[in-house]
Amino acid sequence: MPVEMDAGRHLFMVYAVPVAIIKEMEAAARAGRSIDGLAEYMPPWLKELAGLLDQLISAERRPDFRTALVAKARDWHVLDAAAWDRIHAAFLVACIAQALKEAEAVQPQRLPAYRETIEAVCNDASAAVAGQGDLAAAHAAAWPWSASEGPLASQPPDMPAEATWAAKCAAEAAWAASAGEPWGTNSAAHSAAVVIWGDPGAWAANAWSLVGRLFSLFNAEFATAKGWRAPLRP
Repeated sequence: MPVEMDAGRHLFMVYAVPVAIIKEMEAAARAGRSIDGLAEYMPPWLKELAGLLDQLISAERRPDFRTALVAKARDWHVLDAAAWDRIHAAFLVACIAQALKEAEAVQPQRLPAYRETIEAVCNDASAAVAGQGDLAAAHAAAWPWSASEGPLASQPPDMPAEATWAAKCAAEAAWAASAGEPWGTNSAAHSAAVVIWGDPGAWAANAWSLVGRLFSLFNAEFATAKGWRAPLRP
């Protein structure tokens, strides 16, 4: 379970996984079984996210994901609250960036009127999540474009369904990432994964890309904690 630490007057949680649990989860991952035993040693946002990514990636990659996540858990004890916050913020920014990039790739050559607005919504949310803007304002601005009854809910004339679907997913990623709640991470990652209309193969590939980004963020913070490099910037 998380261990409460006292740094001066400020309490924070260290997510230290006992060696026995690590070994048990390593064996489970190798055998193709669940690693749910790690859940109580994760911050709430990561607990939900790990389950989502496990579902979205391809079955062939699931053992690799579980094995790698257990390997990362070995070093979670070196991360303080600031490091966890940096990982979380940078991952949310990555979700928005991936959703926007994928959405822009499927827009028609005749760019739709909503394109600039979606780009601005995503950029503003990214900046706010990174601590360089108003989170509540970014969240509110993204909401209409992500809502089921919003401007993208009905098909604009002569606009492919996959284009409006992708734009709505990008807005949803921005809205969820700027929510400031643990559920927002899961929702932002889901939107970034399913941005390609009706293509489960692309969803799995996008989810795997998010896995790679998450693990690279862990590696960077492990290096910082061990004195090998400077802290991350979202």
